[in-house]
Amino acid sequence: MQIGEAAERVGLSIRTIRHYEEAGLIVPSARSEGGFRLYTEPDLDRLAVVKRMKPLGFTIDEMRDLLAVLDALNTAIGTDRAALLDRLAMFQIAATARVTALRDQLATAEGFANTLRAELDHHGHGAPLPEHRRRLVSGGLLGPVGDDWHRIPLARPGGVGRRARPPWRTGAGWVERPGTLTGRVAPRGRRRRSVGMGERDALQGLLRQSHHALPEDLPGMARWAARQLGADDMVLYLVDHEQRQLLPLPGPDAPRRDSLAIEGTLAGRAFSMLRPVGGPVDDGARLWLPLLNGMERMGVAEVVAAAAVADSSVAAFEAVAALLAELVITRSHYNDTIERVRRRAPMRLAAEMLRAQLPPLTFSTGNVIISGILEPCYDVGGDAFDYAVNGDTAHLALFDAVGHGSGGGMRAVMLASLALAAYRNARRSGFDLVETYHHIDTAVRDHDRRGLITGVLAELDQRTGRLRVISAGHPGGLVLRRGRVATVLPTPTALPVALGDRRPPVVVEEALEPGDDVLFYTDGIIEARSADGERFGTERLVDFTVRALADRLPLPETARRLVHAILAYQDDRLQD
Repeated sequence: MQIGEAAERVGLSIRTIRHYEEAGLIVPSARSEGGFRLYTEPDLDRLAVVKRMKPLGFTIDEMRDLLAVLDALNTAIGTDRAALLDRLAMFQIAATARVTALRDQLATAEGFANTLRAELDHHGHGAPLPEHRRRLVSGGLLGPVGDDWHRIPLARPGGVGRRARPPWRTGAGWVERPGTLTGRVAPRGRRRRSVGMGERDALQGLLRQSHHALPEDLPGMARWAARQLGADDMVLYLVDHEQRQLLPLPGPDAPRRDSLAIEGTLAGRAFSMLRPVGGPVDDGARLWLPLLNGMERMGVAEVVAAAAVADSSVAAFEAVAALLAELVITRSHYNDTIERVRRRAPMRLAAEMLRAQLPPLTFSTGNVIISGILEPCYDVGGDAFDYAVNGDTAHLALFDAVGHGSGGGMRAVMLASLALAAYRNARRSGFDLVETYHHIDTAVRDHDRRGLITGVLAELDQRTGRLRVISAGHPGGLVLRRGRVATVLPTPTALPVALGDRRPPVVVEEALEPGDDVLFYTDGIIEARSADGERFGTERLVDFTVRALADRLPLPETARRLVHAILAYQDDRLQD
């Protein structure tokens, strides 16, 4: 059929269909001898998918991605098919959330209309308005001016009085293992919704109880909040330091639960994908929620209910889980229970010292995401990292100190601790990148003239996407763009810390684009060897990274899977 008939069948304008053609969402299956576009039933099915996604606010790229998933599902098998189904499930969750938001908006609008109706009744205007006065005009409402009704334009985004948003905001996140770092643009946007009485009571009750709560009180507080929202129970699980298991938080009122693997469980999927996951069980239904402090993953919450939790109620449980995650963080500063639960092996003294100085593994501002993992968890390999986001500037440091095997790693920890403190002192004093390098170099040399630290110092201007890097005897970073390596940052551009008085550092600059990922790593990764003695190497690191990013997972999950893949290559035995 030609484009006119196709437009009539799917309820779109010819102009809109041509726009979707230009965007690559739909390609006519054929053309007639006269050059007219010819559409088939499958083409109309694709247009129908696009048409349904548009009111939910999906972007052209997201539409293209979903269509690609639907096309590939027809032939995919095995693990490829499972990955496609996971991506399809992500779209389903997003669509459901957006439908819920639209319902909330509709309920608000209906409430406003009912309020106006009540005002009319109160003032004695009981008869309905004439039909011509109840008409809606596209882009505005009919409003009274004297005895006449005129079109009142609706406000438009970006109009007078609104600050224009920059055309793009870049982002970078970093992943740290025995060294790793990665960067990604985070989409902006906040969903507004109304807060119900049950949710408000649950949150206010938790806040009141929190002032004197111990970690052991949190399971009972979670159960109380769940019942305020109409569920039977809520059980808290914490993630272990290796991010392989979800471990139940014990308490006097906590039901008995076994630990759960992250791989292959609904609880693990909620943790990995940072979204609610529900499903039926023999005695009712379960809803699994990630425990998130910002984007820092602390574990999951299991909601126990007699029936599936309604989509309109999920947001209330998410709010309660978010507050409980904050309480997990704050209570851990005053008590050892949470830390004991998260440990599955004894931690060496050197590792205890170093881990206490590290920042959270993941942080997001909405424009920039920083994510990392430190391995080995219970020992020290001499590696440490730090970051801060001050205004539009994201700061990063990655250090690899010598002395991994000396004195149980204590020398490496002392050097790394000194470097971290000097870095923070320089950053908080307003030093630029070169001054920061010299400040760290002097501090380490004055303390230990034979000490040596390689490292990376970086700054990212989120307004412009300009990345500035000093690589002090350290492997260069990788800039990944649209699934491939765009740039290998040059290295070294400075001597290792403690030798900085012999040659001035050079700052390398790189222009990032929205969506870029930046990976920094220590030499422990590329120098790792398999059981057969084969070196891991840079090429294999690039391959692992590209495949991890291709899964389009949340950045902390990308970091987790990348590091676990590297550990598996070494049979979970780190040489460095």
